[in-house]
Amino acid sequence: MSRIGRALLAATLGVALVTGLVLAFLNGRENTAQEKEREAPVRTPSHAVRSTNGETVIQLDAETRRRAGLEAAALAAANWDREVPAFGTILDPTPFATLQGDLAAAEAALAGSAAQLARTRALFGQDQNASRRALETAEAQQRADAARCLAAQRRWQLALGGVPGKMEAAPREEWLDRLTTHRLALARVELPPGEPPYAPTGARLARAGGDGPFYAARAVWEAPAQDGAGHGQAFLLELEQPGPGLRPGAQVAARLALPGGPWSGVILPAAAVIWAAGQAWAYVETGPDQFTRRPVGTEHPVPPGWFVREGFPPGTRVVVVGAQTLLSEEFKSAISVGEEADKQ
Repeated sequence: MSRIGRALLAATLGVALVTGLVLAFLNGRENTAQEKEREAPVRTPSHAVRSTNGETVIQLDAETRRRAGLEAAALAAANWDREVPAFGTILDPTPFATLQGDLAAAEAALAGSAAQLARTRALFGQDQNASRRALETAEAQQRADAARCLAAQRRWQLALGGVPGKMEAAPREEWLDRLTTHRLALARVELPPGEPPYAPTGARLARAGGDGPFYAARAVWEAPAQDGAGHGQAFLLELEQPGPGLRPGAQVAARLALPGGPWSGVILPAAAVIWAAGQAWAYVETGPDQFTRRPVGTEHPVPPGWFVREGFPPGTRVVVVGAQTLLSEEFKSAISVGEEADKQ
């Protein structure tokens, strides 16, 4: 082969080699891009946006709401008696039965000595058929029995106060019988330390830490004796026909109604409330297809949910079905924002 032919062959082979390398590079880059695309996480569109006041707004069209099963309802205006929380126990009736026994015995002794004194006085007045000494002895016995009866009455009053502390013998016996047969419960509750003195107009109570409803107390009055341990003001509550969970020794939570007129607000149903980061929340329909999360105060529980004074004016539409779905959308948006920030 001539020198020119060899040069042409070498040039041809060189061009072919370069072309092959370029094609291999381009093909490899395309494969790498495809691999990255396959490995990239699948991103679902976010339905959350930031409003001008910094709140997160979830936007869902009618079809998306239908698929999620979202339902919203308007809140009606409601009034609620002002209340403060108190905590305590259902009292054991045994000490009251002991006091009643002492008081009944003292009353019986007084009745006997009073009758004996009346007879002795009558006999003494009938030409001294009874001696003066007998009369003086009867008078002394009657005074001693009267003192013992008065002391027993005061112990009863100091233990109970209120209406029970003023009862006569027959109503007192009937009241104690209902207490010992669990047809009536007596609870002693205390306000938290530092609370100002109150004069409750009513009360509700339930077993502490349970999901049971609150029951209206038949009567409430200030406990006549405080324990002196720096605790708050104490009250005694009567509960008619207590349930099986409200037996002596049971811990109870009470709500004491205060004078001064009812509060105005709304009753937020339990179905509208979700919990996140230790706080209760509810989603409000803030516009067409828009929902915003708001904090809920849970200081005033009621059987349907919570009585709320602020943040939810009457007429506010809250999500009562599907609130958890909205919370998931909001958290998903927060995660997406965090990932974008990490890339920058």
